[in-house]
Amino acid sequence: MATTLSDIKRRIGTTTQIRKVTSTLQKVASAKLAKDLKRISNASRYFEGICRALAIAHHALPASAPAHPLMTKQEGDTIALIVFGSDRRLCGAFNALLMNGVRDFVKAHPDKRVLFLFRGKVPYRRALRMQMPDIENAETPDGIADKMLADFEAGRICEVHMLYWDFVTGLEQTVVAEQILPTPFTAKEATQHPSAANYDTDLIEPSPDALINALLPEYVRCSIHNSFYNSGATENAQRRTSMSRATENASEMLVGLKKTYSRLRQENITTEMLEIVAGLSR
Repeated sequence: MATTLSDIKRRIGTTTQIRKVTSTLQKVASAKLAKDLKRISNASRYFEGICRALAIAHHALPASAPAHPLMTKQEGDTIALIVFGSDRRLCGAFNALLMNGVRDFVKAHPDKRVLFLFRGKVPYRRALRMQMPDIENAETPDGIADKMLADFEAGRICEVHMLYWDFVTGLEQTVVAEQILPTPFTAKEATQHPSAANYDTDLIEPSPDALINALLPEYVRCSIHNSFYNSGATENAQRRTSMSRATENASEMLVGLKKTYSRLRQENITTEMLEIVAGLSR
């Protein structure tokens, strides 16, 4: 009986420590999520400004102007997929659902050779265990953008796609596959932008062509950064939820362990008292 009590007491101590850890991780994830939301808001406003400037510049171009190389489909059968995962675990099904999206993407492009660029150690290691071909690990969004722009302009890849978590709310996030090269911001969409027809194109300096040449690479970089920020916010939101549930489960387990400990301790005391009474009555 004493051994059983000591085991339960040890489990109570272990569970208490686990609850402290999960509670701390939940608070850290909440703090990081608040910063991520501010970063997403700022990046979204900047991205909207880029789109507005591109629309104005395209509206100022003559109808016979050729399409920009970043808007032109390249020849070839090699495409790139940028996957934004996490460097750490304990975030629910964040990386598992992302890898499901990778498999769905490959099935949707059976006639293409897919080059995988992983941002996140967890999905990258899973890809290594799955022995996926043509995989590479990336560190920073800026490095990813520079590499993709260089490879696309050189004709080494014909398309660039991203797979990431789109943060909608703290309770709603979805896995999204999105093409960024050739840029989906076509000339037709640009001229239909609300800001395009309400701006004096004579005020554009130095020229619409120069503005487009400067802004289109920035458009691609902003798209990559926004995907990175959304995935980071989703990771922290799902980690907060997972750690919250783990803390609740640990608390429930502690309640049950403490009840069991009290019951067994009382039974032990009662047994000892009966043994004492039995010894005195002899």
